[in-house]
Amino acid sequence: MARLSEKTWQGIELDTFADVSSGRDIYAQERVPGSTPYVTAGVSNNGIGYFVGNDNDSKARNAISVARNGAVGEAFYHPYLALYGNDCRRVNLRATDDGGTQIFVANCISEQKSTFSYSRKLGTARLKRLRVMLPVDDSGEPDYAYMASYANEIGRGLLMRYKSHLAKRISNLEHSEIPELNEKNWKKFKVFGDEGFLHIATTSSSIDGVRLKPGVDERVPYVTRTDTNNGIGRFVSDANFDFGFDEGGCITIGLDTQTAFWQPTRFVTGQNVQVITGDCLSFLFAQFLIPLLRLQMRAKFNWGGNGATLTRMKKLEMMLPVNDDGEIDILYMEQYAANMLLKKYEQYLAFLDRKASV
Repeated sequence: MARLSEKTWQGIELDTFADVSSGRDIYAQERVPGSTPYVTAGVSNNGIGYFVGNDNDSKARNAISVARNGAVGEAFYHPYLALYGNDCRRVNLRATDDGGTQIFVANCISEQKSTFSYSRKLGTARLKRLRVMLPVDDSGEPDYAYMASYANEIGRGLLMRYKSHLAKRISNLEHSEIPELNEKNWKKFKVFGDEGFLHIATTSSSIDGVRLKPGVDERVPYVTRTDTNNGIGRFVSDANFDFGFDEGGCITIGLDTQTAFWQPTRFVTGQNVQVITGDCLSFLFAQFLIPLLRLQMRAKFNWGGNGATLTRMKKLEMMLPVNDDGEIDILYMEQYAANMLLKKYEQYLAFLDRKASV
């Protein structure tokens, strides 16, 4: 197959090969719980903001959503039946409904997003006029067959890599029969400080985004207060270690946002991030603790005047399962996390196998 650089590319107005339509907002008070994806203008979860039981004339399957507002210009492919809010536009290709082609076109649309912003939104008229750079055939028409083959080949390669990753993770875990959570005794413990079992401190870097140093090899996680992508806002160069850094094997906490994530590798952070460490802290123990930390922080803190400051975090107490001696049962929590991860990994593999057989 020809490489992308070997193909002839051409800017083609979207309206000449696709239909563009508006979505319909479903306001918070109108939303009914359900299983239908409701696509909004978000950048995470494939643009899906909620799952609802509502129905309206925006419902469609096998379409591309393009954010009009918010993450302006971000595009995602939706093979499933979904509803679309008015902060995005629905794009339907006329010549093909192949999923690989739609993913390819969605990525090409997203490449144009730097042209737009909150003050320059991407409404229907502007989106129709958008010139999307696409590979073309000898007749100068969009080369849908090439796009389908390229995207599907990349997709197969990613699935194989993910299956290999899952197999490796599964091989490092072992299932063991243990009591259910409600069968364990629980006790309140001080989490941090002299009476606690973990240590919390301000991050060693705390780099404002405008001060980040560019570099060729940008592989260092830049952890922020975001609630997506494991708290990683972007990847940066190791030149930013000059500001300081934190080693992996810890939990990061986002102030105000009350976020918590395990960080396995060395990283730098944005502002207002705290780091939790401890001799007893492991990946599996962290997987059990993090949901409890999030629940505690969201119950006690909020955005604004009552945020998760270092002083307030040091006073945090938490209910944890205990062993027969009344001590924190770390081995139980690690095994519980291992069992849950194994179950989830096996579900992922089963899903991939079903997808490959279709």
